[in-house]
Amino acid sequence: MEKEGSIGSVFKFTGKNFNIWKHQLRIALDGREIFTIVDGTKTLVDAEDKEAWKKKDNLAKWIITTSVDMKHLGMIINCKTSAEMWERLVSIHEQVSAESVFMLIQQFANYIYCKGDSVAAHVAKVETMAQNLEDIGQKMTEDNIISKLITSLPSEYRHVLTAWKSMLAE
Repeated sequence: MEKEGSIGSVFKFTGKNFNIWKHQLRIALDGREIFTIVDGTKTLVDAEDKEAWKKKDNLAKWIITTSVDMKHLGMIINCKTSAEMWERLVSIHEQVSAESVFMLIQQFANYIYCKGDSVAAHVAKVETMAQNLEDIGQKMTEDNIISKLITSLPSEYRHVLTAWKSMLAE
């Protein structure tokens, strides 16, 4: 049985995969019918029942603060409302400057297999970089990801590259 106010299985935001965290949190807040307070649609000024609004805002603040790590908690600690917290986190993590796009594309293009990593770890790193690019609106195709996975492997995996090339030729 889920305790009242519990956020269930929303993962704690640590600075990675912001859009996934934001999506999960929005669903958690929508499920409690308080996202309109968090997104600023319903404000204290407009509320008919000010005490009910404050109670919902306090629940939203609790949900947000318990779903972020200490670093991000420090970023929102001085916010007075859940809407201020949400806006601060969104403004920090949804910045899509040309510089950040270039940096992520360059990171993806230059990535090579790290000696000592398992193939599963290698795949996870490439998928994470691809997701980071998707998060800022850079479309990644399955072929882009597979190509990066295979071409970034060390020479001892050249048989995988050869198999991939022969499959493409068919």
